Amino acid sequence: MGKKRGQLLSQPFIFIFILVVIAVTIVFGADVIKKVLVIGEDVELVRFKESLKREADLFYNLDPGSVKSIELSVPMGITYVCFIDRDKELDLENVPDEETATLIEALKDNNMFFITNVQDWVRPINVRYLKPEGENPLCIKTPGRLRAKIESRGRYVSISKI
Repeated sequence: MGKKRGQLLSQPFIFIFILVVIAVTIVFGADVIKKVLVIGEDVELVRFKESLKREADLFYNLDPGSVKSIELSVPMGITYVCFIDRDKELDLENVPDEETATLIEALKDNNMFFITNVQDWVRPINVRYLKPEGENPLCIKTPGRLRAKIESRGRYVSISKI
């Protein structure tokens, strides 16, 4: 049985329809992948914050003088984590980023700030009991990991550079 003339004319439309379906699938697939990656970064940031809070709470309850070196994974894009002691005078010359220095002055309820190399702003937080040792603010460079020393001081937990 041979193909009828109408069937031959419908083949290009089938190919065009298939190409449109493939293009739509690629566009929506790329958008979904992008959203999943953003959610993954958000989850990593929450894990980092919660891990640091957990360490501070743990060391607050230990004997004064208890010391530990910590190494926590930090989401890509965060270049510095800055710790503030609101009870002491601030030396904003220690802050490597002018915008973050302004935020530190403005947001008085937070003691931990993030400096990023991307446009996204990371909301600062307050970590109970945690205070920087030495510089105030103490900004620690974080190439993918925060490496620091924490120590129980009885009434608070100090954090310092390694």
